[in-house]
Amino acid sequence: MRPEAPVIAMRMIAGVAFRDTLPDCEVQLGTTRGTNALLTRTGSRTAFVTTAGMTDLLTIGDQARPDLFAIDIRKRDPLFEQAIGIDERVLADGSVERSPNVAAVGRQLQRLRNDGIEAIELLETEGGPQPDLILLDLNMPRMGGHEFLNTYYADSDHECPVVMMLTSSNREEDRQLTEAFACVRHYFSKPIDRATVQGLADWLERTARAP
Repeated sequence: MRPEAPVIAMRMIAGVAFRDTLPDCEVQLGTTRGTNALLTRTGSRTAFVTTAGMTDLLTIGDQARPDLFAIDIRKRDPLFEQAIGIDERVLADGSVERSPNVAAVGRQLQRLRNDGIEAIELLETEGGPQPDLILLDLNMPRMGGHEFLNTYYADSDHECPVVMMLTSSNREEDRQLTEAFACVRHYFSKPIDRATVQGLADWLERTARAP
């Protein structure tokens, strides 16, 4: 196996042959991998988490642009996919005026994962889960429930598990559009009462027992 460039440089500086073991040493190494990922936009999907009211900070930036006098200003899209604001405040002297609610922040971060794109990536992973039931929210962060259904079932190879839509929408238009999908069995508007939850549990139990 060909040694990495930093290891070769260490051997040259220390005068150690390739057949010999390097002595213990402290090395500080700088690379351009992070810069390359930024320039090529091939890094991991990211979110921008900051103080509430500051979520557009990186989008606004410093107003720098390639052509100062351009009328049609076109800036590159930000590197992050979503921005969320945390309800907290630190003053200029470093003192904490309002501490964040850890549980609330956890829910905000969890919502970053619970979106339609994440679900499709998981379902389309080779050897991934093949669920019999999908609980779907109509209003997910980047890909809503309707778009998820259109995207996922556009592939005819996908089987159609039972889908139950949970939403805060009471619009009849949303209900009709949802029920147009053959795989959708139920449409629930939040908040859901105890009787509905119990009925759903009973239905799932009967379905699981069915041959």
